[in-house]
Amino acid sequence: MTVQISSNPVASLGAHCSVFGGLPEQMIEDMASTGQLRTYALDSGERLSLRGQGGEDAVFLVEGEVTVTQGGQEYALDRVSHLCRPVSIAEREIVGFRAETPSRLCRADRDNIDYLLGWNTLVSTMVPGKEDLQETLARLRNPAVFMHLPFSNVEEAFRRMTRRGVEAGEEIMQQGDIADNFYVIEKGMAEVWQQGAYDDAPELVAELGVGSHFGEDALVGDCARNATIRIKEGGTLLVLDGNDFRELIRKPMLHEIDVKVAKTWMDSGDRVMLDVRYEEEWEDARIPGVTLIPLHELRDRIDELDRETGYITYCLSGKRSAVAAMILAQQGIDAVCMRGGIRDWPYETESNYRMD
Repeated sequence: MTVQISSNPVASLGAHCSVFGGLPEQMIEDMASTGQLRTYALDSGERLSLRGQGGEDAVFLVEGEVTVTQGGQEYALDRVSHLCRPVSIAEREIVGFRAETPSRLCRADRDNIDYLLGWNTLVSTMVPGKEDLQETLARLRNPAVFMHLPFSNVEEAFRRMTRRGVEAGEEIMQQGDIADNFYVIEKGMAEVWQQGAYDDAPELVAELGVGSHFGEDALVGDCARNATIRIKEGGTLLVLDGNDFRELIRKPMLHEIDVKVAKTWMDSGDRVMLDVRYEEEWEDARIPGVTLIPLHELRDRIDELDRETGYITYCLSGKRSAVAAMILAQQGIDAVCMRGGIRDWPYETESNYRMD
């Protein structure tokens, strides 16, 4: 049977792959436009070789059927049994793909996906009753600026934000100024002007739209502003006071443990391991004996958990599990998250696909 390849890669990902189905279409399009996500359409018999880069990439079969050559072995992936099963590619590893039918593959950084899934869930559950703010956060460009913060800190930061109306031509900050606040554009547009050491005058280097943010670099580094921000189209900014920003990025609000502690607690029976990834990821690799409840289902399935038991949540890199631990804590359940996730787990794992 001939597989019809969708002309819209984003539509294919959202429709056929639950991992990407958990992300807004705009977020997937942003990933594609910035090179964080790449799709490959292959005709029957066509071959593709991919080399692992920094971090851990994953290739997902979105449509069709392919034969994978990895580590000197071959195995088949098809849309019926293995749709969107992640094929991990380690740094410098070369993995080959041969299309048996017209197929589509998608390549993405797993850490980035993990973070965006956690971010999307966080946005949908925070600031109840403020749908306009939720909409702005859902459209936030590059939320990875918060990647090294506990999600609980991020939530508190947005709770503390205030709104500020701005007009065209207004300068929000000047290059060389002392850092004061962090900003998110809720409505309107802004221009970024920068003057290099050997430039005679500032030059326009970028334009920022709704969901863009600025001001974090100087706050994180406690240094002077490296650009001037001028409003191009009047609107509204969300503003976080610099002192609040410094406090929330430096004061952890979520209890994390490393993999050694997690292993000790699990072996002793002190706590139960809870996997909050998607089922496809769980089938690919998991810690033996764990319970699986995907993050997006956690609130609806909270009654499946024993409120007298302590839990250790884990995902791929620790970002989704941080949100899961926060959700459980809000429900009065004792939970911590495992720092680093299964990616950093050096002990035994099991898989539905492991080859002997």
